[in-house]
Amino acid sequence: MAMTFIGYVQRDDAAWSEADFAAGRTADAGGPPEFAAKIRGLPANLPATCKMLGAWGTIGSPTALSVMLVEAESFADLAVITNYYSGWLRIEWNPTASGGIERD
Repeated sequence: MAMTFIGYVQRDDAAWSEADFAAGRTADAGGPPEFAAKIRGLPANLPATCKMLGAWGTIGSPTALSVMLVEAESFADLAVITNYYSGWLRIEWNPTASGGIERD
């Protein structure tokens, strides 16, 4: 049975150069081209047992949290997303209290 997870997301400052910030290429503005390509490529890299339900970003503070909402069969599905964004984003996964809703 799939469960719904909330991922709290912050950028990993080690991946973002001073030049990125100086040029206004923050995560909120789409980031460097390599990061934008990561965002566009995520759906093709998700396991078959994982579904992205939504993602919401924050604008303004570089330390503000963004959120991902994912339906996953296992923690291994979440690890795929975490590893995919390794070096760019830090993600803390939390299961929802209800385990999600039935699709039918």
